[in-house]
Amino acid sequence: KNKEQIHELVQNRTDEIFDDLVAVRRDIHQHPEMFFEEFRTSNLVAEYLESLGLEVHRNVGGTGVVAILRGTEEGKTIAWRADMDAISSAFPDVVEFASKVQGVRHGCGHDVHTTIGLGMANVLSSVRHRLKGNAVFIFQPAEETPIIRVYSGAQAMIDDGLFNIIKPDELYATHISDYAVGKVSIYPGRLYAYLKPIIIRFNLD
Repeated sequence: KNKEQIHELVQNRTDEIFDDLVAVRRDIHQHPEMFFEEFRTSNLVAEYLESLGLEVHRNVGGTGVVAILRGTEEGKTIAWRADMDAISSAFPDVVEFASKVQGVRHGCGHDVHTTIGLGMANVLSSVRHRLKGNAVFIFQPAEETPIIRVYSGAQAMIDDGLFNIIKPDELYATHISDYAVGKVSIYPGRLYAYLKPIIIRFNLD
């Protein structure tokens, strides 16, 4: 019965904030920012989280934001990570809320990822009195860095003490895709082949 009540509370809150989240996503989409330059997006994210009463840490690893929602009972600390940066792109942005920045757009869905993170923080904040453990939200800069640039926003946040601020028991992330509505695909560990480097050495003697 308690689980049913929680699910109902979560669904009701989700329905309440849906239109507001759509507006947030479209605003982010219209103002895309490249890697390590997510100043507007970072500030939007931090202010939204602060309005929910979360413990917010700004400028982690540059423009990164970390927010902590503490539950009322002991339990695990579960983290959720969302990336915020856009990409350089000359492709047409064929939506009503197209990018207002020449040559930059959210072509990989990071505007959606960011909005999902904010929505989760909002919904969980509304049921914090029933929350066991802590929920942590990580908003990462610079996920879309050039291939020749190894230093990513994730590494920057770690180097800047991310895991001194939080010590999650589990950490999750998501990426939108062209699956049918309502379908979710789950995969543990590394998903893409390029994350497993192959080093080839040529002997020219």
